[in-house]
Amino acid sequence: MKSSHITALAEAVRRARRELEISGQRADAVSQETAIKRLAELLDSDDVNEALAAVSDAPSMQADPPVDLRVPYPWRKH
Repeated sequence: MKSSHITALAEAVRRARRELEISGQRADAVSQETAIKRLAELLDSDDVNEALAAVSDAPSMQADPPVDLRVPYPWRKH
């Protein structure tokens, strides 16, 4: 995964948060529909899709579940 992918995802999150903040200040349905349209366009952009594809191919950052090494091998719970 390249740093440009991380940048694209961070920028998409920043812009989405800003769009939600702006739409939350207005109560009319037209501005909410416009915000949804803008969010859909933003999150479906080529840069974001490419970055998400790179992230899905990257190894997981989750740790393996802990293993109790005090238990003898045949009875060890994984």
